[in-house]
Amino acid sequence: MNNSIIVKLIAQAMNLKEENVAGTLTLLDEGCTIPFISRYRKERTGALDEVQIAAISDEYERLKEIQKRKDTVLKTIADQGKLTTELEQRISQCWDATELEDIYLPFKPRRRTRAQVAREQGLEPLAQLILLQREQSPEQAARRFMENEAISTPADALKGAMDIIAETISEDERARETVTTQPPPSCKDRNYYNSYNYFIQKEPKAEQNYNNYINLCPTYCRVLSCYEKRPEC
Repeated sequence: MNNSIIVKLIAQAMNLKEENVAGTLTLLDEGCTIPFISRYRKERTGALDEVQIAAISDEYERLKEIQKRKDTVLKTIADQGKLTTELEQRISQCWDATELEDIYLPFKPRRRTRAQVAREQGLEPLAQLILLQREQSPEQAARRFMENEAISTPADALKGAMDIIAETISEDERARETVTTQPPPSCKDRNYYNSYNYFIQKEPKAEQNYNNYINLCPTYCRVLSCYEKRPEC
């Protein structure tokens, strides 16, 4: 693990001098307690107080966990033979846990899904036609994919194609970023916000888990805009 990068990240995040952060991390690694560092090692920390040292310690632990996760992600993707230079660089430079998982998601080992079954049935081309909206009649197009014994009706073909589309969008980094970015004020849905506020009133402890999502827009066209170069709603 490159401690110099972590020192720089913590210093920038907390607006501290890098040498003070580095001195604090060294003392923490040596097993010194936060009160001890604050009271008796002021010359090595720049006289940081206990609150600042505790914040450095927390951020240090968070970044170390991200680094461990990055090592696992890199090894897993490399074992699959899919680790490109560009991908390795993106992962190495990523220090946000959510972003890291979004990058890793398409490569993450998982159980056999309905989308995988649909792909094995040859329905990926149909899914692409529907996803890109290049077919005026999806039902008619679905009839061309009924050669597999497991697909007896156009509805079966469309269902499999929808499974593929759902998985494709859920794993697409651009789509995930779009739906987790705060929308413009004009895109807010009053009923959505009222429902959220009602839920928080009933379950106040849940606010900490869900307050990151209060500004999300429930409008699906924001997801479609990832695939079509048209203005968002």
